[in-house]
Amino acid sequence: MTKEELTALGLNEEQIKSVFALNGKALTAVQNELATTKQTLQQMQDAAKKFDGVDVDKLKGDLAALQTKYNDDLSAAKLDGAINTALLTAKAHDPRAVLPFLDRSLLKLDGDNVLGLNEQLQKLKSEKGFLFEPEQQAGAAFGTGARQNQSSGAQSGTGTAAANAALRAALGRQ
Repeated sequence: MTKEELTALGLNEEQIKSVFALNGKALTAVQNELATTKQTLQQMQDAAKKFDGVDVDKLKGDLAALQTKYNDDLSAAKLDGAINTALLTAKAHDPRAVLPFLDRSLLKLDGDNVLGLNEQLQKLKSEKGFLFEPEQQAGAAFGTGARQNQSSGAQSGTGTAAANAALRAALGRQ
């Protein structure tokens, strides 16, 4: 409102100055808010300029592809670990030597178990038993590599006595 409009309403000079003072305070607050808003808008525009030319849909697709690859790699690593554990349990001499003989397309991980592995291991043990430690029979004697006699400790056999006699004669001890 102008001064003339306020005078026409019947306000005196002092009342008109009070109205203008109140309007001035309100106007200053609005101007400050407008300046803050302009500054915030400028900061946001500057931040948005950093992403000019960026294809958001492509980024989302790339992220999805990386997540899929990560999950696949993690699943493969878990399967490899479970296979190696199973090969050690099956007493493979060297699990890396057995791996080329396994058909990985038939193997699936179910928790800690590898489905389809037992069948392949049984087949490998029968066809390529040298890849695994031999299974010991129940009650089998511990093998030292030395020839064992079933005698009670006394020398037996004609060859042993003759060999001992020849050795004593060669050494000069009768």
